[in-house]
Amino acid sequence: MRRILFVLALMSIALPARAADFYILNISDDYRVLLLDPTTIVATPDGHRIYHLAEISEFDLWVDDRVESDCAGGRMRKLSALSHLAGGGTVPGLASPGDWYAVGAGSVGASVNDVVCQWPNSKPTGNSVYDAPDFETAVTCISGSVTDIKQKK
Repeated sequence: MRRILFVLALMSIALPARAADFYILNISDDYRVLLLDPTTIVATPDGHRIYHLAEISEFDLWVDDRVESDCAGGRMRKLSALSHLAGGGTVPGLASPGDWYAVGAGSVGASVNDVVCQWPNSKPTGNSVYDAPDFETAVTCISGSVTDIKQKK
């Protein structure tokens, strides 16, 4: 129910003409949103996928994670992370690849792997699709919705 209300709030934001689809892969209990820009998914020669995910929270704060998924092995790792601050500044996070970790069945990691490893043959639909002119606009609008919802609690 919480996810449905949050998605309805996101959909009520007036945006300019549609330019791209982004995918909401998870909304946590504290309203942290995991957003995928599918244009960043790149297949590697060994069958892995490399892509960018945004971990979005309130007040225009978000982390740009560069992630690698081992589709056949059911595992993933962060390659890098960059925190974006409300004033426009950034703070480097992970600068070198992290360790691989297995993704358990039914986990958020498994859901992410399902989407990126099946791309472009299978794509999220319905409330998981967020339309925005560009990725930065999507992140800003979602962060604003998170801020509004958390302030109303």
